[in-house]
Amino acid sequence: MQTKGRVTDFVSEIYRHKTRERIWVSETAWCVKRPGGAPDVFEGTVLDASARMQAEAKIAHMAHHDALTDLPNRSRLTQRIEQALRDIESCPFALHYLDLDRFKEVNDTLGHAAGDTLLRRAARRLRRAVRSSDVVARLGGDEFAVIQFGAASDREVGECAARIVRSLSAPYRIGPHRANVSASVGIALAPGDGADVQALSKNADIALYQAKADGRKIYRRFDAGIEARLQEKRKIEGELRGALAKGEFVIAYQPIIACASGVTEGFEALLRWQHPERGLVAPSVFVPIAEEIGIMEPIGEWILREACGQVARLPGAPFAAVNLSPFQFRGRGMVKTVMSAIASSGLPASRLLLEITETVLLHDDKLTREALSQLRQVGVMIALDDFGTGHSSLHYLRKFRFDKIKIDRSFIDGFEKDKANGAVVRAVIGLGRDLETAVIAEGVETQEQFDLLATLGCQSAQGFLLGEPQPIDHWRGAVDANRRNPAVDVAKLGRERRAGRGRA
Repeated sequence: MQTKGRVTDFVSEIYRHKTRERIWVSETAWCVKRPGGAPDVFEGTVLDASARMQAEAKIAHMAHHDALTDLPNRSRLTQRIEQALRDIESCPFALHYLDLDRFKEVNDTLGHAAGDTLLRRAARRLRRAVRSSDVVARLGGDEFAVIQFGAASDREVGECAARIVRSLSAPYRIGPHRANVSASVGIALAPGDGADVQALSKNADIALYQAKADGRKIYRRFDAGIEARLQEKRKIEGELRGALAKGEFVIAYQPIIACASGVTEGFEALLRWQHPERGLVAPSVFVPIAEEIGIMEPIGEWILREACGQVARLPGAPFAAVNLSPFQFRGRGMVKTVMSAIASSGLPASRLLLEITETVLLHDDKLTREALSQLRQVGVMIALDDFGTGHSSLHYLRKFRFDKIKIDRSFIDGFEKDKANGAVVRAVIGLGRDLETAVIAEGVETQEQFDLLATLGCQSAQGFLLGEPQPIDHWRGAVDANRRNPAVDVAKLGRERRAGRGRA
């Protein structure tokens, strides 16, 4: 007032005289001078600014906190990491990055409201799993972070991560539903794993990626080897994007044999990547990457068309078994694609077997059910693949009508001696018989397994005993001989031909 003659919106915190209530006031005042220029009086206004200050505090809070969980957000986390790095000599810390495994399934099956409820409960569990002095933040979606202060040893860091995994992996009860998700955690220690926010966050994220790749529901500490593997993965991603256009994909076919007669019933089309430098790349390496980067739909369509065309030209009438990826159903053009492949190849619909896993049925939406129904109406066969490895196979057998059930190879392995596997195999064969659904056993590798499956009434089998995956031309002569004489041992012909021409 003395210097400038006025003050505008001077905000201060005061106590009410009578009640001692703490409030905020805003004062605006000016000096009224006498004719000679000397100050006469000060006049102005005093307003209650408490509501305004509360609104501004709320806006400031919202700018740095997540609206759903009220946890600090990414911006606030960055500020706290920067602050912690300035005090690193007196207080070492670890940065934990984590997300919820299979959260998307909960969101898709139970709805977004249930997903939000799960996230809020996971946030509360996360707060309880760490110390009150640690910082818990939500980065977005199902991703969270924890700054663990005073992390002086790997043991302390590991114990904290293990508590987080245990706490967040316990089942969640959401209304009448039980949601089963788990947590994966990646850890970076400052300053060894990063001396700035960007490096530390990147390395914690890389460690999280490794935890998910190693099976999930675990934690992993960052190391340079993980980063090298991630760079290799990114290199494969780039090469994979152009593989289809360059004609680098090929199909190998594995015969499916009738257990009772030995007749070749069909062939399963198996994708292979013939890389010009890497050689033959295993599907287990590149298929998950192709699904992750969103190119599985065009690859799946190519497999379907190639398999229909190549099997249609074989002698006799074997069927073509083609695996469908869940990503192919997301395009909602699956039925048209299948019908086009059948029409262009000349393969009758009754000679096409589409193999789907429970993942395709998981969403249980109307469009998926209608697509499967339309395909069956035109004569296409539908098989439930990898039976027994999912979490609700019996539910799907009740809800959908399958032409065939495929027993996963993990149950066939040693089932003739392993009591548990043997019980599962017998149960599935009996289930198929009662449902009037053919059963195919995968991964048959010994004559003893094949003979026992035939005795138990299993309709069909495939595996290395009966023929390894080979190019279609490899099987042409064997199929022709088998068609003319069903007693011919197809597996033996396959082994003889492989011995004469070398393994593909």
